Amino acid sequence: LERDGERMDEAVLHENMHRLALSPIEEAESFQRVMQRNDLSQRQMAEHAGISQSYLAKRLHLLKLPETLRRAVDAGVVAPSVGVAIVRENEAEVLTELEAVLTKAEPDLTQSWAVTSAVREASATVRRRQALLAAQEKARTEGVTVVEDPDATFGAWKLGDHRLRDEAQIEQARAAGDLAYAPEINGTREPVPVRLSAPSETTPAANSYEQQRKEADKERKASNEARRAFLIELVKKMPGAKERTAITTLATLRGAHLGSQVTSAARRIAQAAGVGPDADNDWDWRVSLLDQPSGIREHLAWIVALAALEDELRWANVSTWSTAALELVTYMTERGYTLTEHEERMVAKSTHTKEHDA
Repeated sequence: LERDGERMDEAVLHENMHRLALSPIEEAESFQRVMQRNDLSQRQMAEHAGISQSYLAKRLHLLKLPETLRRAVDAGVVAPSVGVAIVRENEAEVLTELEAVLTKAEPDLTQSWAVTSAVREASATVRRRQALLAAQEKARTEGVTVVEDPDATFGAWKLGDHRLRDEAQIEQARAAGDLAYAPEINGTREPVPVRLSAPSETTPAANSYEQQRKEADKERKASNEARRAFLIELVKKMPGAKERTAITTLATLRGAHLGSQVTSAARRIAQAAGVGPDADNDWDWRVSLLDQPSGIREHLAWIVALAALEDELRWANVSTWSTAALELVTYMTERGYTLTEHEERMVAKSTHTKEHDA
């Protein structure tokens, strides 16, 4: 068997891969063995095998997949390109957690949404774990309490009422023995300073926060309306295939799908722009999409992708925007959209966060 393995590896080294009918994983393993046995760099391996270094790097990425996904790629259930994207877009801890998610849930990996859902769950679990560890370390360093589950301690969606907004509030709470830290699972993941006691609604701090929140909601809603109005005008004319593909690819890789919220947004945008079916409810509209002529289908698919990406920008509880959301904003501004002050702040904050994480 060892001699057979060596012959296969030598065949790979001497450009005879096509004769072996290797699976993507077998090919990657052969590349790796040849590189280790002969102490070759990726560039040298690519030259010897007569392939591009990019192709080689993508194959080697597959070896970083969790075992369940490696088997799925090996069996042709999951496309190699999907496996490569998962490795490129997620840190090692997420990939380890992904194996636990797949083993526990045993999803149908022939369904692309099942793979996307599993990756999201693993990523969210790791994000929560890292945020909690950061809060625990911060609390330990400062000798105060950590609130591991803010919803359980303060009540659902009440973390903001306990959040301390500036150094003066933090020091006041510290002096009163009322300071704690909670995990921040969005944004920078920096621990959130909080007061353990319930703030009085009559205190200046509470009133100030409530006023800030109302103003932020007002700004966000105004931004949502401005973007929606721009999109309605934008989608009246279908762009070229290259532009449509770029947006639909971005939405697909982000894990977008026609859930109730995206369906509703896409229907409203499309109908306001005079594109596609005129059904008066979301379900009928969604069902009738496949009945449209091919050209209208392509137009609607682009609109759905835009609606799915824009939907990320509409939520009040999102402290930073994803890479996909930032790319959508760039796409819109390149076509004439003017950012609101709220959007400019979000872009600056999100960009800074990603540079900090990198």
